[in-house]
Amino acid sequence: MSTKDIRKIEHGNRITVVDETTGLSGEGDTYPDALVSLIEHLRASEKLRQQLGDIDELAEQAADIETVIGDIDDLHDTAKLVQQVRELESTARFIRLASETQERFDAEDVDRDTVDEAIEWARSE
Repeated sequence: MSTKDIRKIEHGNRITVVDETTGLSGEGDTYPDALVSLIEHLRASEKLRQQLGDIDELAEQAADIETVIGDIDDLHDTAKLVQQVRELESTARFIRLASETQERFDAEDVDRDTVDEAIEWARSE
């Protein structure tokens, strides 16, 4: 941080120096004491600026994490939809197979009792 213009203000036996660039000030009994106080304030200001920069960086990282979480949620929702589609496909295959079987039974004139007997026989084996 560069300081070019420092204004000296004397009031009673105290001296205040003001950095015209930043507006920060330091106060002391002597001019050197006031300058040391100003330097401490400038350092604290710079440290605060760095911390704010770090906070901004952390906020950006948090936003990135939130985006990733949103993406993961979207992927999870997509995976659920894929699973539901697979279940529907399986159900559709079963319905198609049942329909084809019924058509075959109808075409071969197989009655319901014969089917029930065949099922009972298969279960007993």
